[in-house]
Amino acid sequence: MKQALRYCLLGAALCATSACKKDSDTTVVEQSCASGSPAVKTIASVKGTVGYNQNLQQYVVTMPQPTTIDVADVGVFCAGALPASLQAPGTKVVVSGTLRTYAPQPANLPVGYTYYYLDLASVGPQ
Repeated sequence: MKQALRYCLLGAALCATSACKKDSDTTVVEQSCASGSPAVKTIASVKGTVGYNQNLQQYVVTMPQPTTIDVADVGVFCAGALPASLQAPGTKVVVSGTLRTYAPQPANLPVGYTYYYLDLASVGPQ
């Protein structure tokens, strides 16, 4: 009986300590979502439109290439990087930062669209 009680207490202690997750751990992961990806290009004061990708559950900014009608870079904001005042699909913004490799690319993208992590330096309304 004592042996069974010991195992139950040990099991409960393991479950209690391993199931908990510190809030600070989540914040570190969210803030550094692009840090492990190689830089592709740097952008400065590029105009774009905010959107929300339901599949990724993240805000994105679509930045059309100025000389084309069907090519765009799509920057995926790391969680918490986009200010709440700009978190509305269709909001016109100006962004600066570094575009980093996003892999694998989301399925069913329009031809000419490429997704990147956006390591944000600044963002503001147009």
